[in-house]
Amino acid sequence: MPGEVALDLALGFFQASTEGDDVGGYRLRLQGMTGVPGTAMDLFLVREEGKYRILAVGTSPWDMGGEALRRLDAGDEAAARRWLDWAREEVPRPPDDDPLSGPPFLLFWKKGSTAGPDEMRRAAASLLALSNMADRALPILQDGLAKATTDEERLRCRFALASAYQKLGRPDDMVRAGRLVLALRPDSDAAFSYLGRALVRAKGWDECRRLAGDRLKRLPDDLYAIRILASVAGRTGDFEAEEKLYGRVVATGKAEATDLNNLAWLALFRGGVTDKAIDQVQRAVVLTRQGNAPSLHTLAALYAEVGKTAEARELILKEMQMNGSDEPQPNDWYVFGRIAEQYGVRDAAISDYMKVTPPESDEDILQSTYALAQKRLAALKKDAGARRTAAESLLPGAGPALE
Repeated sequence: MPGEVALDLALGFFQASTEGDDVGGYRLRLQGMTGVPGTAMDLFLVREEGKYRILAVGTSPWDMGGEALRRLDAGDEAAARRWLDWAREEVPRPPDDDPLSGPPFLLFWKKGSTAGPDEMRRAAASLLALSNMADRALPILQDGLAKATTDEERLRCRFALASAYQKLGRPDDMVRAGRLVLALRPDSDAAFSYLGRALVRAKGWDECRRLAGDRLKRLPDDLYAIRILASVAGRTGDFEAEEKLYGRVVATGKAEATDLNNLAWLALFRGGVTDKAIDQVQRAVVLTRQGNAPSLHTLAALYAEVGKTAEARELILKEMQMNGSDEPQPNDWYVFGRIAEQYGVRDAAISDYMKVTPPESDEDILQSTYALAQKRLAALKKDAGARRTAAESLLPGAGPALE
């Protein structure tokens, strides 16, 4: 079916309303019709060379910062203000009363603000900090930090810079920014968690342990601190300690889907998949209303490990569909390889395992799907060698097989 036809059919299920104009850009609001799942969606469009281009969708408004900057550079403050107001309606709110648990843009902009161009530029940069153009945000935010006169101004600039460093994958800068943000907001769970993640990425194991240990002295059984310690244990290969720490999180009764998924995933590295591990990841799937691809991947891998090949295949196909992929992604091939191995199709298993690629970040490699695939390849190679030795020992004139 041609793409234009598919789009027309899809739009037929929505009621549309528009706001804006060709000069300043448009917001297209699509409201799902009664009885049609999916409810609503916002699209943001600009007109370029006689055609309309979708700049951003409401669920990912970060590129709208770039458009606001473009309007400011053109001297069109009214249009820039409109883009910032639109973004303010789309950016998700913090899940709690900690302002640092939400995107930094929320600290820079309120709908209807009459702020001047400099403040608008910093607000736009705080959006870009979470986009694929995060590098464009750095000089604007650094300039804002240099001109800040209050702790609140310094906090929001440092927080936005920290977000940009994370997006850009700069762990050393993340650590420096994280320390400064936590110093400004020592009571912030989000600031503590950010610094912990930064230290894990930078392999600052000792400082990370001290950070979590100090917090646990003040707040026994604090989930944020335990999770950081679990991350350190996993990244340093101490899977036994990691398992105990995630078990401690689960014992509080406050475990989230990610905690349950991480604990179940460890079973693949700890030498045995149990019914308990399968139950844990099943709970993770339920908590996410079957909308979490990592949990589906973990459950598929565990099913494949214990020989439930039909269930494993069904789940990995569902995970692929959730990711919008017609072909298996590198990590998916591990599950297909394990299924092939369970059926005794050795060559297919090897081919599948070879398609699993290393993670982008080397700090994740010890617990990666790639590590599991390499482990299976080594086991198959060893088994093939043993079979060859046994076969050669049966040949006429062959001596006894060497151990």
